[in-house]
Amino acid sequence: MKIGYLGPENSYSYLVAQKIKSPEDTIAQFPTFIDVALAVGNLTDKAVLPIENSLEGAVSNTLDILAWECELYITKEILLEINHKLIMKKSGDFNNIKKIITHSQAYGQCRKFLAKHYPNAEIIYTSSTSKAVESIEDDYTAAIAGEHNLNPNLKALPEVIQNDTNNITRFVVLEKEPKHQKTNQKISIIFDAENKPGGLLKILQILRAHNLNMTKIESRPFKNRYGSYIFFVDFFGNINDQNVQKAFEEIKNSTTNFKYLGNY
Repeated sequence: MKIGYLGPENSYSYLVAQKIKSPEDTIAQFPTFIDVALAVGNLTDKAVLPIENSLEGAVSNTLDILAWECELYITKEILLEINHKLIMKKSGDFNNIKKIITHSQAYGQCRKFLAKHYPNAEIIYTSSTSKAVESIEDDYTAAIAGEHNLNPNLKALPEVIQNDTNNITRFVVLEKEPKHQKTNQKISIIFDAENKPGGLLKILQILRAHNLNMTKIESRPFKNRYGSYIFFVDFFGNINDQNVQKAFEEIKNSTTNFKYLGNY
């Protein structure tokens, strides 16, 4: 079994891939979110991608891939504690930083610290936190990343620099086929709603009517329909439960776009 992740090595996705792999599994890195997803069923058997962060909210790249780019199913979720540090060369001085390289999500999670201590630093975005560390080239550049990226030539500020110490990222495992097991407890779906008062409420009331507890809702623009949106919803349930089947049938009859993302 081969698991794809957003590289390079030592990214947070790499840590999750290592966490879920069995001794017989191998892992493979890819440079972008869409590359990780498109590899499933071709170069890999599974993918690991971040989908939500407790400080910054949804990871829009992953949501858009699930909605529009690939036919993949969520088969597992993993919660990873994130502890961002400011990292630079050992020969540098944290008081003289001119540039900070970061992933956009990491920047959002650390913006208060950066605004207070490095308001004039140039922010340079890159594809992952581990890539940010790889990109440090001089004594005036730092990167935001986990301490596991340190090597003998690098150092980190002692303190964690994120806006809140309780920083959790939710990752999902994606596969070509769903896994339906009696022990699965969470379901993810996508749907649209009529663009009129009560349009979304009508769908949510279906979940309520069937005693299904919604744990998350997130909206994204409906591509090619300006002003319209699709909704990502997670709720507790099992695909084999009768109330879930009835709710699915009613939601499908009440929307023009419905997509089942998996039960895990």
